[in-house]
Amino acid sequence: MAPVPAIGEIAPDFELPEAYGGMVRLSEAAAGGLVLLAFYPSDFGIMCTVEMKMLQSLLPKFEDLHTAVMGISTNSVFTHSAWKGSMKFTFPILSDFDGRVSDSLGVFVGEMAAAGYMLGRCMRAVFIIDRDMVVRYFWVTEDHASEPDYDELLDVCARLDRGSD
Repeated sequence: MAPVPAIGEIAPDFELPEAYGGMVRLSEAAAGGLVLLAFYPSDFGIMCTVEMKMLQSLLPKFEDLHTAVMGISTNSVFTHSAWKGSMKFTFPILSDFDGRVSDSLGVFVGEMAAAGYMLGRCMRAVFIIDRDMVVRYFWVTEDHASEPDYDELLDVCARLDRGSD
């Protein structure tokens, strides 16, 4: 597994399938502003649902800050489609089915399960990537029941959107 990229490093570009079809390329999304990548272990998981519902409720605020929100897990597009539809998420849910992208960002559980994570899943993590594909923020936890600090995510996006960070 690759290490988690440091703040200021260039994020690896990728292209992943979206739940409802089509492909999403990180560099294309970043060209339009900030991108918040929210990695989560599994569709239909209790904490995963809580986290994605919170991001959905905050989506208008993120959009005001020129920030695209994307959820990513190793579940298939078929599972993503069912979950996205049942939860009515309007942001992209991307399938990293082979774990390649999660691994490139240091959040894939491939060799030894972190506390509570299943092998072949990604850890709960958030990355904020700017227009130049630079990692401006990251949060990674080995506690699968933790949630990111949503106010902190909004604050970081606000500072970056203003150009003051």
